[in-house]
Amino acid sequence: MNVTQNIIENKNPIDINPNLQNSIYTVVFWGGIFCIIVIFFTFIIHAMRNNIYEELFKNEILNQNINELREELKKYFNDCTDYNKKLITYGRSNRMRHYISNFMIIYCMVYIGYMISRYFYFYNISVGIEITFYIITLLELITLILSITFIQSKNINTINPEKDNVCLVIPFGGAKIEEKVKTLEKVTNNAKKIFPLKNIYLIHNGKSKIPDQTIVDKCKSFGVNYFYLPVPSKSYALYYASNYIIKKEFSVMMIDDDVLLPNNLIIPAFEYDGINIDIWAHMICAEKPDNESSYFKRMIIYCQDIEYRFAGFMKQFQSGGRTSTLLSHHGAISLYKNKVLQDVMSNHDGVFDGEDYLMGIIAYNIGDRMKIVSSQYVPTKTPDNIIDFYKQRVYSWDYVNLKFVKHHFKILLNFRNFDLIMKLNIFYNLWTVFQDLVRLPNILLMVFLQFNYTWLVTYLCLATILKSIGIIFVLYFKNKMTHLKIKYGLSLLVIYPIYNLFCYFLRFIAMIRFIFYYENKVCYDIKLKDRPQFPNILKYYNDIDLINWQEIYLTNVNVNVNVNVNVNVNVNVNVIPIQNTEVKQLSIEISDVQTAGNIDVIFETPSNLEKFRESPIFTHIK
Repeated sequence: MNVTQNIIENKNPIDINPNLQNSIYTVVFWGGIFCIIVIFFTFIIHAMRNNIYEELFKNEILNQNINELREELKKYFNDCTDYNKKLITYGRSNRMRHYISNFMIIYCMVYIGYMISRYFYFYNISVGIEITFYIITLLELITLILSITFIQSKNINTINPEKDNVCLVIPFGGAKIEEKVKTLEKVTNNAKKIFPLKNIYLIHNGKSKIPDQTIVDKCKSFGVNYFYLPVPSKSYALYYASNYIIKKEFSVMMIDDDVLLPNNLIIPAFEYDGINIDIWAHMICAEKPDNESSYFKRMIIYCQDIEYRFAGFMKQFQSGGRTSTLLSHHGAISLYKNKVLQDVMSNHDGVFDGEDYLMGIIAYNIGDRMKIVSSQYVPTKTPDNIIDFYKQRVYSWDYVNLKFVKHHFKILLNFRNFDLIMKLNIFYNLWTVFQDLVRLPNILLMVFLQFNYTWLVTYLCLATILKSIGIIFVLYFKNKMTHLKIKYGLSLLVIYPIYNLFCYFLRFIAMIRFIFYYENKVCYDIKLKDRPQFPNILKYYNDIDLINWQEIYLTNVNVNVNVNVNVNVNVNVNVIPIQNTEVKQLSIEISDVQTAGNIDVIFETPSNLEKFRESPIFTHIK
């Protein structure tokens, strides 16, 4: 009798010796109890460690003058060195915690599955899970259809950036900085049409201690405020700008360094329908492809455009209620009250991947209310090739999905602030993570158990094709995607379901990578306010444009040369001892040995001290 016939007749497909079965049950049962205990104590120890590290990384604020600023910088770099040493130790223990926790969680899932399988058959469980997937998918489609009627864009009161103290912050950094500066010129030219020059801030978060003077001059030529921060982190740049650069009474609009603001940008007031709003999100869309773009590149961009517009549409649905709030905004653009931004970024972990989503979660936990501007899309640049798209999703966006599961559970189980729409949204997010992890193995299990491809075909038709076509039609009728030509629109009806399926595989790969690959920066829970703090440079300069990094790091080099008839030369070189910032070479020429006295030496520092900051001082006498 084959396996299929056994299942149909409600019999176990495999006969197992009762003694062996009891032994397996005993091992699995006590193994599961042990795993639960280990996970419980692991989280307790982890929480205690976080409290310890909050106390370890406190900093002092020193007094005002240029010499004390240098001392502050010296202390900051020393603190960073000590901090990094502590992180190495912390990282080792955290790595083990990461792998042990993931192993225990997987083991518990297997354990629960095994316990359930003692009373039900594996195939019946798989069928039940798959049917549940389809029920959720049908609910999504029904929600889409109903929302065409019920979700309506409301008029929003706007404010003036100059009169109402709204500034624009554009953090930038990373690789290919010269190319980014070229893009920034276009970005700032668009921003100038909306914001006054004095209210636009370019925050350059770089790796070197002193900026490249070419980059500085180019950015200052835009006519806006430029500030260099030697901390390569976008999150820290926002934290620093909100605390030290932007005045408290200002509101802060943040955009990515490739966002071209529309001339008619809506800047909403912080009062909406009689309710005080703390954060405003904007809907985004993909920037239109160039005329020279190939058909394949156009399709990639248009598919992302649909995805972005649908994400914005779902945010409309999430904030549709008068008192409801959004969980997160897009990272490309958002508007904050500065006090709210200070509170949010102080509790941020500084990780770039998923930084916008974590900002929203922190704001929600604090009690801040977020709404979305539903009557306008802001274009942003998107990957136009498979390699860049793969890196964006697997190494960044989808990689951190599992990181936020614990935050979702905390919100779901928090009944002090009960918001039905938020609870449903959180449940859907958790369900999506579960679905992404289980869907592929579940379908393969069903196919191999029964050698029946019905479920696979059903999944491709219902969960991918129908859902994708439904999304396209909803966006077309609701958001008037008339910029798409008919030939591209018809092509997308075929290509977007394939794109949707491809994105699912990328999400699955990214989450498996998160489980089995440990990355230090993603797994840290140390808040920005508890890390070494870069000094407040503006305490020592009246204007942001007056900051001179050459003056900060080095004083004029005074060389006193005493020469006697025996040609004995004593050279005293005074250099401010900022860590890892030394003079590479000092050349002195003495043409007349019969004259004793002071010889003035002209010493020119190159524009970028970073190129030789690791080299020791070297004196050379000719």
